This record gives sequence, C-alpha cells and structure tokens, in this order.
Amino acid sequence: MNRYDIESWQDKDKDFLIAHYHEVGDESRLYDRLIWEVPSIAIAIISGLLIAAYAYAPNLLLRALLTALAAIWAFGMIVFVTKHQFFVIRKKERLMTLEERGFGMLNLQRSTDPDDPKVQALGLQTSHWERAKGLNQWSAHRSLKRTLWIMFICLAGLTIYNIIASLYN
Repeated sequence: MNRYDIESWQDKDKDFLIAHYHEVGDESRLYDRLIWEVPSIAIAIISGLLIAAYAYAPNLLLRALLTALAAIWAFGMIVFVTKHQFFVIRKKERLMTLEERGFGMLNLQRSTDPDDPKVQALGLQTSHWERAKGLNQWSAHRSLKRTLWIMFICLAGLTIYNIIASLYN
C-alpha cells in the first residue's frame, strides 16, 4: 500500500481514525515546538560562549576555542532544524490525508502555497485555501535555517580570525 493511493480509508473504523488523527496532531505540535525551543536555547548558549570569549578570555587562543564551540553549536542547530522539519512535513501530510481520505472533509490549510509540489503530490483538494501575500509567503522554517547559516558563517569567520590573530601575536 503506498501513501498516495490508499483504497480503504472510508472503510476504517472512525474511532480508530479519530484516535490516530489526535496522536499525529499531538506529535506534529511537539515537533513544531521543538523546532523553535531548541534553537532558542542553543542561541542562548552561543551568546554565553561569545560573551565569555570577548569579555573574559585571557588570550586569543582561548577566544578562538570559544568561538569554535559556538560555531559547532550553530551547525548542530542547522542539522537539528533540518532533521526535525522532515518529520513535521511527514506529520502534516499524514494529517491532511486523514482529513480528506479518512474523514471525507476538506483539509485544513497547512501551507501558504497550494501549488507547492509537496502538497500537489498528495492529490488533495486545495481550492478552498487562501493564497498568502507579503511576509505570509515566507517560510518560517526556511528563515530560521537561513539565520542559523548566517550565524554559523559569522562564527566560523570569527574563529578563523581569532586563530590567525593568535598566530601573529
């Protein structure tokens, strides 16, 4: 049975489908919270490392080590956000499929782009969705990931600068 061509959704026990829908919804909310909570904590740790590096480090080599640790944390957050977004997308697809095929109702809008190939691949009814405008078109996940990449590149640059500065001093 493939995930797009399921024949027996309407024959399933509705109580089972409702329980499954609630379970998938709870997991989806958990992943959504984690995508925002964990990077927030990591940014606090990275900020602490930078404060320690530039306010308290007695020499440039220690400063380079602290900025390198901050860069490693930033890269770890990029991996975390990317990995968890994969599961958020899977849960969103599952909820939308349950709504339309399991319950025979129009699904809730969970994407700002009805023409998104991932949404189209599900073959679900999106004619009732509103098209987003302005900042609503932006993906919060993509913006977070880009911000983390910029932070990682800046931290890697600071690390390289501090290493070179420690070699010449």
